[in-house]
Amino acid sequence: MALLDDIAGVLEDAGVGTFGTDLFAASFPAEAPDDCLAIFEYSGGAGEDAFGGGGPAIEQPRVQVMGRGGRYEVVRAKVHDAYLALLAVADQQLDGRTYQCINALQPPFATGVDAKGLHRVTCNFEVYKDPE
Repeated sequence: MALLDDIAGVLEDAGVGTFGTDLFAASFPAEAPDDCLAIFEYSGGAGEDAFGGGGPAIEQPRVQVMGRGGRYEVVRAKVHDAYLALLAVADQQLDGRTYQCINALQPPFATGVDAKGLHRVTCNFEVYKDPE
């Protein structure tokens, strides 16, 4: 989970959440509070090869930040804070890997409510980084 851990670190450093308390990777655990964020990895680009060098020189995974909570305005603001924190990543070392940039695919948007009636807001990002 290096990618998700790196993204969680950026969000923690920006004061958006605390990993394991109100910020989670790959799921919303059963014990998670109603108001929290989760980061998910999903299919991204194939990466960019460096002149046939045996693999991509740049990886292009995608991540989704999803917030949930009882008040839409609060969830929207929290996801927007995550949005700004990730957009600020530029040519930065995270856990020994260079992250060239993290680009938002769209601004935060509402994705309805879950089974508990909690509002959900999501934003998707494409990451450009050194290979694992």
